[in-house]
Amino acid sequence: MVPAESGNESTAVPPPYDPPPGSVAIREHPSGGTLDYRHCPTRAGRRSSHGSQPEDLPRFSTIARVTRAESASMRTSLIAAAATTAIAATASADLLIDEGVILDITATIGTGQFTSYAVIDFAATGGTSHAFAYQWNDETTTHDMLLALSDVGLIYDWTDWGSGIFADNFTWNDQSGDPSYFWAHSLATPAGDGIVDWSDAWSAADATALSDGLISGWYNGFNDDYSAIPPTLPLTAIPNPATVAVFMLLGGRRRRVA
Repeated sequence: MVPAESGNESTAVPPPYDPPPGSVAIREHPSGGTLDYRHCPTRAGRRSSHGSQPEDLPRFSTIARVTRAESASMRTSLIAAAATTAIAATASADLLIDEGVILDITATIGTGQFTSYAVIDFAATGGTSHAFAYQWNDETTTHDMLLALSDVGLIYDWTDWGSGIFADNFTWNDQSGDPSYFWAHSLATPAGDGIVDWSDAWSAADATALSDGLISGWYNGFNDDYSAIPPTLPLTAIPNPATVAVFMLLGGRRRRVA
């Protein structure tokens, strides 16, 4: 015992309790929790001679016990649900090109129940193709879509010739076309069967109305007969919930540091 002075009296205070090997410091409680005596300065299960103080009382926990298997199962279910939700959230902007293959969207702009797409192909100047999704409700045109895409960084140069608005050039990040080649405009509405049936737009950008699922395709150049060259479509495989869940599960694990 360690004497503790309080005024003129000396009171014996027992040292913190450290249960010997084999003893029980944590006991089951009838209500389903546990009693933790390891933090109590008296011997486990005995009343202190100097009276119980709030900090001396055993800690009572009512937290339900969950086995490791149950915890893993719950976590897997939550990850699968989150993956399905994430895929559903982007489904409105997806355009099916073939079985298991969709248009690889670089950026999406706008809101609405309809979605149209712009594909800009910079292959003629050593670049690549980029696809953009535009969501809308009211009647709108290709020119409106291209103007809206400036909010995500697409630079769209155009001229109003009086008879209509025509594209002069496009720039995306470090890729830019050559205005001297001119830009061919093609249209297609894929049915998801692997066949993309392109046709020349034959009209100004502000006179080309959008429709749900329509691709407005742009290539920097024309064929020798001045017919439009359709763009190459950037494609990607459709992610399935199981694949997304695996990536989320791996991404959520902590790496052990030596």
